[in-house]
Amino acid sequence: MMEHAEGNADFQKKATNKYCIVPGCESSSYRQPKKLFLNVPTGDIRKNWLKQMRHDIASVSLTSHLYCCEDHFKLEEDLENYMRVKLDPTAKIRLKKGTLPRFFNCQPDRKRSHAPICRPAAKKLRRARILAEVERNDVPPSSASTFNASASNNNLSLHYHQSEPSRPKTKDVGTQMSLKRPKYCSIRVQCTILPEKHDVKDACCSPIKFEPTSNRDRTSSVSESETTSSNILNNTLESCEEYLPTDEESGEKAKPKNYIGIPDHACFVIRLLKTASNLSIEDIYLTLEKIKTNSSFTILGDEYGRSSSYANDVFRKSVPLIAAYLKRLILWPSSDTIKSTLPLPFRARYSNVQSIIDCFEIEIQKPSNVVNQALTWSEYKKCNTIKYLISSTPDGTINYISEGFGGRTSDAVIV
Repeated sequence: MMEHAEGNADFQKKATNKYCIVPGCESSSYRQPKKLFLNVPTGDIRKNWLKQMRHDIASVSLTSHLYCCEDHFKLEEDLENYMRVKLDPTAKIRLKKGTLPRFFNCQPDRKRSHAPICRPAAKKLRRARILAEVERNDVPPSSASTFNASASNNNLSLHYHQSEPSRPKTKDVGTQMSLKRPKYCSIRVQCTILPEKHDVKDACCSPIKFEPTSNRDRTSSVSESETTSSNILNNTLESCEEYLPTDEESGEKAKPKNYIGIPDHACFVIRLLKTASNLSIEDIYLTLEKIKTNSSFTILGDEYGRSSSYANDVFRKSVPLIAAYLKRLILWPSSDTIKSTLPLPFRARYSNVQSIIDCFEIEIQKPSNVVNQALTWSEYKKCNTIKYLISSTPDGTINYISEGFGGRTSDAVIV
């Protein structure tokens, strides 16, 4: 069975190759894969093809698939879709009606069926003969045109007789020229144009004229104005001292939501964290800004006037304390509260939605322990991560955050 299968495979492999049936022609699609092979038509037309090829008609079937290579045709004249086949060799070849193979260079005994060879000497001689014949047939120049004009008292008639102008004997001569660039050296001269100086004097154009004062009077008036303005400012500060912010509160940012993630109306949370966790306001700002913007500790240290290592220590110390107090703000509201604050896009089709859950991953530094490396490796992120299950209400309020899981844990296990 194996031998039979191998024999069928070899037969199919051989059948895919195309061979030219012209006696003496050794062209095949295996040797010349870029050569075109035309199908030999079946029936009585095949007999004419075989007779033209000098092939034995009795030994060839009139219905089998036979091919003839392109060497025996002139494709530009014999094909109807020559340009299509030239651009796309896989296109179907259409021969003109009555076309037969006519070039047989593979058969040396045939004299009239070889492709014509155009030799350079013969081509040059033929061109010279054509030019000589054209020069002999030129028309000689004719006489000038004659004009006959006759005038009378009543009318004026003009008779014009002109023969066809003759062509002068000319000869086309091709002249080849080479234009060389002149040798010169380009010099760039830089010059500076100085503006013209005009003598200009400052003149006062106001209609009100002031009398000139001496320098002594001017300095005395300035010192008096400075003393009066300082006294007024001190009195104002003393009367408004209770309304001015303290030194700690003056460190609050103008737009806290862009830097620490807390809106303007919720800045009281920072003062509550200060009293509950015994952290300074600057440490709280530094920690929240790191969580919000993820700026480097070098930038945060420069911003708060501290070193990068000290900013790193402050962040590591403040995160657990702030998280312990802020996690009390994560609440799961009642269903009635969620429905009352349901956004308009949810009310039509998703009115019963209570929460939207998602497992998100946070990239972490590669642990030094090998076991922890395996537990936190995420095949999806291609790095070490920690997963959290977070839930939010339809209006965007966070109502649940799970404990941390290793990146190797699947979302189905966490849920």
